[in-house]
Amino acid sequence: METESTLDQKPSAERKFAEGNARMLTDRAAEAVACYREAAEAGLAAAQLYLGVCYAHGSGVDKDELAAVVWVRRAAEQGDLEAQVYLGSCY
Repeated sequence: METESTLDQKPSAERKFAEGNARMLTDRAAEAVACYREAAEAGLAAAQLYLGVCYAHGSGVDKDELAAVVWVRRAAEQGDLEAQVYLGSCY
């Protein structure tokens, strides 16, 4: 269940996620990861998935399969279908 403070963080998290996508498109992966992390920590499922994928591929961060699964699982547990499919492919 989302709390009021979690709901207040969503618009800001969505902006950070969009900023991360823009940075990824301009080959600034490390900066994108920082944006994704901020949005992911605020609970945005899409950012959790993207952060996990960055860890899985070593894009903007050192490759870390455990961190990848942890972040993708968080998104999958929120019902993100793409994360659920991606998580299934990790096993």
